[in-house]
Amino acid sequence: MTASPDLFPDLSADELLADARSVGVRERDLPEASVLDGRRIVLEGAFNLRDIGGYPTQDGRMTAWRRVLRSDHLNTLTDRDVAVLASLGLARIHDFRLEKERDRQPSRLPHPAPPVTLLNVGDAGTDAAAVDLVHDMLAGSVPLPAASYWDEGYLDLLQRGRPMFVAMISALAEPDHLPALFHCTGGKDRTGLSAFMLLTLLGVDRATTTSDFLATNTYRTPARARALADQLAAVGVKVTDALPILGVTRSALDTALGAIEAEEGTIEAYLLAGGMDPSVPERLRVALLE
Repeated sequence: MTASPDLFPDLSADELLADARSVGVRERDLPEASVLDGRRIVLEGAFNLRDIGGYPTQDGRMTAWRRVLRSDHLNTLTDRDVAVLASLGLARIHDFRLEKERDRQPSRLPHPAPPVTLLNVGDAGTDAAAVDLVHDMLAGSVPLPAASYWDEGYLDLLQRGRPMFVAMISALAEPDHLPALFHCTGGKDRTGLSAFMLLTLLGVDRATTTSDFLATNTYRTPARARALADQLAAVGVKVTDALPILGVTRSALDTALGAIEAEEGTIEAYLLAGGMDPSVPERLRVALLE
C-alpha cells in the first residue's frame, strides 16, 4: 500500500536530507531516506506532523496509514492548516505538554475539536527546566549545555515519564480512540520516544524506528535553526552547536534504549512494569496493522 497523497506537496527525501545537512546536522543524526517520502503532512504553521503508517513489520504486515499521527505543537496553525487537521477525522488528541507550555502556546484546533487527553509531564516526566531551556538560552540566562544534554534528560524522562507513555500507548489500542494524534511542543523528545516505543511494539525493526525518530532533524530542525540563528548569535551561541538541543540525537536515543535493555530487557517489559495491561500489544497490532 502506498501513502495517501499529501494535501500539500513536501520536498523529496533527497531534498529534505540536503536541507538538514545545509544547517549542519551530522550524518549520524540523519534518518534513512526510505522513511521520508510521503510521510509528512505539510502544514504552514507546524513542521513535524507526520503519519506512522506504511512501515513494514517483521511479521510481514505494515502499519496502517492515517490511524496514528505524531506532531509538534499546534499553536500557529493557519486557517488552511486547521482545515487539513479537520480532514483527518481525528477521534482523539494526546497532548504531552506541561500546563505552562499549553498556556504559552495554546493549540488551535478544528471546531468541533476532538477530545484532548492531557498527559502532564510535569507530574511524571521531564524536569520543567528542560521545557524552558531554549527560552532561557535565548535570554542569555543559561549557557549552552553540552551536546550530551538529552542523553541524561532521556534517562530522567524514562524514569519519571513511564505512566505517560503507558497511558498514551494503551489508549491507542482502543478502536474508538482512532484516528489519533499525539504531540508535545517540538514533537521530538516526549513524542519521539513515544513513537519509537509504539512502533517497536508493532514489530517495526530497530533501523526503521530509529530513522522515524531522527526524521525530526529533516522536518523541523532546519526551520528552527534558521529561525533562531540570529537570536542565538546575539548571546554568543553558534546555531550548529545548538543543534543537539534544537533537534534530536542518535546518542540520546541509544542511551535511553541501553537503559531500558539493561534494566527491563525490552520496551514491552518496560511498559508492562509501568502498569500496561498485557493485552495491549496484541490489541495494538489488531488496531494498527494491515
